[in-house]
Amino acid sequence: MMNTKPQYVIRFFFDAGSATCFWPVNDDARKRFGSYIQPEDLPLSKATIKCADDIVDWQTASLNWNYPPDPGPWRQDECDHFNQAVKELLEEIYKELADHFEIINEFKEINEDPDLSLGIFMCKSDSENRFLQFALEGMLAIMRKVLNHLLGNGASTALLLSSSPQNTLCINP
Repeated sequence: MMNTKPQYVIRFFFDAGSATCFWPVNDDARKRFGSYIQPEDLPLSKATIKCADDIVDWQTASLNWNYPPDPGPWRQDECDHFNQAVKELLEEIYKELADHFEIINEFKEINEDPDLSLGIFMCKSDSENRFLQFALEGMLAIMRKVLNHLLGNGASTALLLSSSPQNTLCINP
């Protein structure tokens, strides 16, 4: 009687900053690969390894590294392209590893954050980011004074302006 159970069980998902998308599940996989699995450690073609590495790097770009809880920079079009690339990668992985591996797909599709249009996101140098943060802080300070003057004590308007959680201007009458 032939054993049809795969020898290695691994999970597929992204963990920001980990540089991989493969994680061992069963004892055999942990013994062979350790606590995480680099694509080049799997019996994958060079093209699939490169694709996996590229997609891991691409996923890393989906995060707002200045303040990770804030929305990432991707619009829905970029999310759709990424999600499709992941699906195609998984199809190839299933084909190449089918003999001895079970792949558990735990990938969650990325979608544009509905709050994305409420913020300003920079993808340039740290010095430019610091300059823009400084400029936004200055603008918020000026707006705070103007709004306090205009709204006064009897205002019936609530307003929230923010460049980050540390610089939130909230006027509640």
